[in-house]
Amino acid sequence: MKDKITPESVWKEYDRGKTYNNSIDLYNKVEKNEDFYIGDQWKGINTPDLEHPVLNFLKRVVSYFISQIVTDDVAVQFTPSVSSEEAELACRVFKTEFDRVLEVTKAKTKSRDMLRNSAVDGDGCFYFYFDADKGKYGDPEIEVVDNTKTLFGNPFVKDAQNQPYILVVQRKPINAVKAEAEANGVSKDNIESIVSDSADYYNETDSESSDNLCTVIVRFWKEPAGDGKSTIHFMKCTEHAVIKEDTDTGYRLYPIAWMPWETVKSSYHGQSPLTGLIPNQIFINKLWAMALEYCKRMAFPKLIVDKTKIAKWDNSVGQIIETYGDPNTAVASSFKPADMSQQVEILVKETISYTRDFMGASDAALGNIRPENTSAIIAVQKAASAPLELQRMSFYQFWEDCKHHS
Repeated sequence: MKDKITPESVWKEYDRGKTYNNSIDLYNKVEKNEDFYIGDQWKGINTPDLEHPVLNFLKRVVSYFISQIVTDDVAVQFTPSVSSEEAELACRVFKTEFDRVLEVTKAKTKSRDMLRNSAVDGDGCFYFYFDADKGKYGDPEIEVVDNTKTLFGNPFVKDAQNQPYILVVQRKPINAVKAEAEANGVSKDNIESIVSDSADYYNETDSESSDNLCTVIVRFWKEPAGDGKSTIHFMKCTEHAVIKEDTDTGYRLYPIAWMPWETVKSSYHGQSPLTGLIPNQIFINKLWAMALEYCKRMAFPKLIVDKTKIAKWDNSVGQIIETYGDPNTAVASSFKPADMSQQVEILVKETISYTRDFMGASDAALGNIRPENTSAIIAVQKAASAPLELQRMSFYQFWEDCKHHS
């Protein structure tokens, strides 16, 4: 007999998912990648006397990757397997309805946000649900979910449809959660057990606002149906209360589309192109900071004064300076230290250039060269975009998965 699914059992699964994410250091990686992408690259560094320059070449490369993939628009074409007037009409109806759903859900705009998450965090995710409050019959809706808030039952398999269960984590205001539970017929005792909780893994820096939020988990799983196949069930709960009881959606597939950027063996989480190259960015920032500090301290000549002949030096305009003896020998010539080595600037440029080249974003691809030979530049740019073909194919497959939920 199958055990009944309760909020307590769901929370244990949630804890197991967080344990796995901690084992691969996912939360720290995502936080660091986000900081470096937006340019907050000196976070937590206590150096008040040092300038904090940021030469954020990583963001430009990742933005180039995203733009290259979304350059080609995505569309769906329905073709009947049997040629007939009814089949042709049905395909036109499906095409019109699919285009309408893309428009009302803003799917193409959200796909860019998903792709950005995939490139920066390692994974992108769409969560599909049906919003009965929209329109006369309701409409499908799409939510872009962070990879830290999407937990697979088997974390060693990247295929979402082959999971024993999937948890989607949401942070919602307590009042909204209680109102939803009341609308679903939940008892008063259960509603009173909906309380705020902490969320250490989701970077909620405003403690006052966080105190009014609670964690809601939507659990999806498969159960056998009468026709010998399985349908998707879901339940929504907090740590101690059920918000929506076990419900059969009638779907055959999980309402989840998943896209890792770079697949990692035996893990459903992918790898971001930023993760392995952050040390390069840190090195560039440190070297440039020290170069700026040297220029601040050494760029201007130092004036040397003989204190045995001048009691006090004052550089004010028109100020009288008292000397002992010959004033021509009281002040020596100015002293200029050695110039900073040119190797610093060369090393910064070479490190940036090598890093971009190894990421597949050369100067030609980014448009940093003079357009003297247009044909050659176009050829080089096409060759430079070749490494992105794997991600482009993954993006197309992602849309193929989305089609089944629309």
